[in-house]
Amino acid sequence: MVALEGGQHALAFGSGMAATTAALSLVHAGGHGIISNCVINLSPDKDAVFAEAFHVLKPVGRMSVSDIVTRGQLPEIIGGSVVAWAGCVAGALDEQDYLARMRAAGLTDVQVTRQVYANPDGLLDAPEIKEALARLDPPLSAS
Repeated sequence: MVALEGGQHALAFGSGMAATTAALSLVHAGGHGIISNCVINLSPDKDAVFAEAFHVLKPVGRMSVSDIVTRGQLPEIIGGSVVAWAGCVAGALDEQDYLARMRAAGLTDVQVTRQVYANPDGLLDAPEIKEALARLDPPLSAS
């Protein structure tokens, strides 16, 4: 959702990564704020997402993001898992990488205001993950 002049709001849903601000008719530097709730990690091109956010925000605009990040890089097994993508985990970036990408897009005063730590319950119990972990050398256990 992007807050516009005069209390107007634009709630825009796009069709995958083809949905750019141009395609959604959002005005360059026209938004006061962007709220993103756990969707950026689902994008395969987070740099484009942050660039679009910077594009639509006014210079004094604000962006508030709630998303899943990691401490360190996810193993390829998880990154390639359909179950992990559906669980909003596979696309997660390392926290420092995520913040650096926001800054690289031009967003400033980037800061983490709250952190909640969680383990993806049940993710490692998915059959495809267990099978992939067993194929590693040496094998790892999901438990």
